[in-house]
Amino acid sequence: MPCSTPSGDVVTSVVFVCGSNSCRSQMAEALARRFVSDKGIDLPKDFRISSAGLNKAASAVKPLALEVLTEVGVGCESLSTQELRNCPEAENHDALLLVLCDEESCRSCGTFLQDYPAKMVLRRPFPAPSKISKSINDAEQVKQVFRDVRDEITLWIEKDFLNLLGFEN
Repeated sequence: MPCSTPSGDVVTSVVFVCGSNSCRSQMAEALARRFVSDKGIDLPKDFRISSAGLNKAASAVKPLALEVLTEVGVGCESLSTQELRNCPEAENHDALLLVLCDEESCRSCGTFLQDYPAKMVLRRPFPAPSKISKSINDAEQVKQVFRDVRDEITLWIEKDFLNLLGFEN
């Protein structure tokens, strides 16, 4: 059975999108996969959850993003970076693009996303941990910034993600 949004739109893939696909979108992808698994949700066999970056993709996922995911038992083995334009799921007419850029970046990406045939584009801004932590010199405080963003994304996934796919939470 395909997933469908509360409005009845069929969705066959979800792509979490942020600036360079090195932190927020990666965390959301990994957290969503785990959440679906933990809830025992049987998604259609061809349903995909992925992530991508609006800009040139980073060369790797930020180590602190991986570290804070691992702290809460989330597997990171399958995470890799990619640009949105190279993401096959984003080209799907039945895709749901979830844009996680911070408020400032979200305002500038609207025109760019009009080039994609996705069924729906939703914006849920989260702060960029690397932007926030630039002026912090203490390694533990920097890690806490990444944890805080992970926790914000986790709460959003737990509260809203399944509803976006038409499942009761």
